[in-house]
Amino acid sequence: MLLCVAALMYACDPSVDRQGMGGPILTADELNVSATPVQVNGQNTSNIQLQNNSPILSRWLLDGSVISRKPTDTYNVKRTGVVTIVFEGYNPDGTLVDKELQVSVDVLAE
Repeated sequence: MLLCVAALMYACDPSVDRQGMGGPILTADELNVSATPVQVNGQNTSNIQLQNNSPILSRWLLDGSVISRKPTDTYNVKRTGVVTIVFEGYNPDGTLVDKELQVSVDVLAE
């Protein structure tokens, strides 16, 4: 019985993918991401729609803090003026790529 179990264990040759997840390696210019304010009565509100259409993992930051890890989300920035939201993503080879997105906020959302 032990001989059969040992033979089965040595007969298996598990494959290990050492090449990464595959897919394109993107630069900041190639990212397809957006941060768009929700408009109410023609004014940009503090609710910002975040959208990542690139084939990489998402991380959205505001003032250095992570606000979302979802490819699509809505976040309330809680202030007016020009706001910089940073998108960070990880390429299949593990390299980090980021892009700053400027958003103009006219009024606070309720």
